[in-house]
Amino acid sequence: MASADEIVARAKADGPQGLADLKIKEIFEKGLGDKKNAATRENTCKILTALCEESASHQVEPFLIDGLYETFVEAMGDKEKEVRVAAKAALIAYSQVMSSWAVPQVLKILLHQMQTAGKWQVKTGAIAVLEKLVVSSPDRIAASMPDIIPVFADVMWDTKTTVQEKSRAALATLCSLVSNKDIDRFIPALISSLINPVEEVPNTIMLLSATTFVQEVDSPTLALMSPLLQRGLNERPTATKR
Repeated sequence: MASADEIVARAKADGPQGLADLKIKEIFEKGLGDKKNAATRENTCKILTALCEESASHQVEPFLIDGLYETFVEAMGDKEKEVRVAAKAALIAYSQVMSSWAVPQVLKILLHQMQTAGKWQVKTGAIAVLEKLVVSSPDRIAASMPDIIPVFADVMWDTKTTVQEKSRAALATLCSLVSNKDIDRFIPALISSLINPVEEVPNTIMLLSATTFVQEVDSPTLALMSPLLQRGLNERPTATKR
């Protein structure tokens, strides 16, 4: 297998075609799939990190989007800690430099893994990567809040306590994308209503009902409010439904 330095040099010199000539997709698939050699799996993850850190991420990006990204996400659940750490580091490195067009595609994979992964390390790793995307691609993530919030509303009740804690902390990070000043002061209450719906939903709805919305209710704002409104419509008291 070519070394990370050789792969980076080829990517810089010849772009995606150079990586295709090296059979980069096969290199990644075989390296991550080598179940007998943890060092090979770890070093394969480090190749992606090197490409991202050496300004060659856009050259490898087409191959990641064409099926490899999910393989790296799944590697965060590897049985060996060193591989898990390397996979997470690689995905975070990529999240900081990826093209904006790729964000919706990787987001779909991250959200799917948060809900369905059999290993909790994959779920918490996906959450960590998504938190980085809030910083590196805020506009893209804000536009995707209607897809993100329902997943977090579900994942925060995961059977694994660590997943619950990480998802709830990440929700606060996501809420930094809500720019509507009318609702800004209610964000802690909205988060609390997602975490403790039985106790908090009625009170939070009453708080919002007394608010006059002046600013436009944009996509991130509505995404945050929707779970609360849906829950409120299922409450028994007529006052809450109104």
